Amino acid sequence: MKRKKVSKVREPLHKLNKIIILFITIELFFLTFYGLKFYGKKTPEVSQCLQEGRRYSIDEAIVNPQVCDVEISTDADFAKLALASENLGNVQTLYFRKTPNTEIPAEIGNLKNLTSINFHHSIKTSLPPDIGKLKSLKVLSMNKADIKNIPKEIGDLHSLENLTLNNNFAKVVMPPEIAKLRNLKVMAITDTIRVDLPAELSEIKSLEELYLNGSGLSTIPEPIYQLKNLKILNISDNEINPADVEKIRLSLPNTTVVF
Repeated sequence: MKRKKVSKVREPLHKLNKIIILFITIELFFLTFYGLKFYGKKTPEVSQCLQEGRRYSIDEAIVNPQVCDVEISTDADFAKLALASENLGNVQTLYFRKTPNTEIPAEIGNLKNLTSINFHHSIKTSLPPDIGKLKSLKVLSMNKADIKNIPKEIGDLHSLENLTLNNNFAKVVMPPEIAKLRNLKVMAITDTIRVDLPAELSEIKSLEELYLNGSGLSTIPEPIYQLKNLKILNISDNEINPADVEKIRLSLPNTTVVF
């Protein structure tokens, strides 16, 4: 008898999910039709953003190619991002704010003009390999993103200048492919349980600022000693031996070491 009751409960829930997907698909059809009617079949190149700095909904971005800053905050927004990515060619900044299940769709790779991605209080954040297709991306900022895996394709972000991961409650492992980030200037991995940095970190000669404060370090990772172009190294709020701090200061005399 209990099994029959469970199946009876699941059946309407399954139907409800189908109805929600159908509703989103119909809504996207009308949004896309409206956008094509007023802006043409192809997403035109825009020289000026609509009220730059303001965050718009994804619905507004689909129908107006001058929308450059978009905020994602609901499951429905994720569905629209996946289904209508080709209509978002002019979007430059994405904000994922307080999203309950932040599994980024592979279609994000279609947003060729994207220069900045920001996560704030996003839960279960997961980046797809397609993140590596964003050749114009300069900023990848994750604040309380609850991320556990950094894909190796992050090394394909050749324009990336700022990589930030703050207040993460899981261990962070950076892949060796970060060595390919030739334009990276700032890396901040702070207030995390633990961070593992690969030996290849030493190959990022462009790196000027490295923030590892509160990242669960007990020793200074060896690759850091090779970062001769560093201007700022913050290793405060870690259980590091003061003798090691003096050693890094001698190895990097032109670097301001904060301990």
